[in-house]
Amino acid sequence: MANRQAFLEAVARPSEPAGTSAEFELVFPRTRHVRRTIAPIELPDGPGHMVVWQDITAEKRLLAEQERQALTDVLTGIPNRRAAEQELVKANALARRAGTPLSVALFDVDHFKRVNDQHGHAVGDEVLQRVASAIDGAKRLTDTVARWGGEEFLAILPVPLEGALMFCERVRREIERLPCPGVGHVTLSAGVAALAAEEPIAELVKRADEQLYAAKAAGRNRVIPSSA
Repeated sequence: MANRQAFLEAVARPSEPAGTSAEFELVFPRTRHVRRTIAPIELPDGPGHMVVWQDITAEKRLLAEQERQALTDVLTGIPNRRAAEQELVKANALARRAGTPLSVALFDVDHFKRVNDQHGHAVGDEVLQRVASAIDGAKRLTDTVARWGGEEFLAILPVPLEGALMFCERVRREIERLPCPGVGHVTLSAGVAALAAEEPIAELVKRADEQLYAAKAAGRNRVIPSSA
């Protein structure tokens, strides 16, 4: 509402028909969420309505927390694949609408199976946590970093290919120096691609993935961009 008086008038004389409900966010003196339900009733002098107000703040907070958990990778604490897929759709729509660049990078921890086999899964989990933290710490506010699956991470970067390459190289060098207790050090391979005109977002991710495999085949611990 524009002001408190307008809100109070709307509360006193709701315009919605009986049998409907609406939700409001009250921000003073502290944020609360309330639901208003209007039910038809029969009064001695004719039909009327009963207005019921319900505080749903706890319900809203619980739903928000459940949604946050559903979009967060349990091991690393960064966004999971579901969150990344949602962000890819949003980033693609924004890039198309605004005519701005968009790049995607896929990272993979080199020889990660060897880490698990030789040092155990507990050590492998810590490596993934440290790598995830390092990649996530390198991003800008407009970037998204997520665990794509296993030892793979995806970065959504609203920058041209050159900027994405700089980000990937910076991450690669940082991971190369990153101490990993029980292992020493690990390395990353990465593939990166920039969105082309009329290209589906799934194809952009596929091209980045192809370049990631090319980086693996070329000897690992390197970044290879897509030429398309």
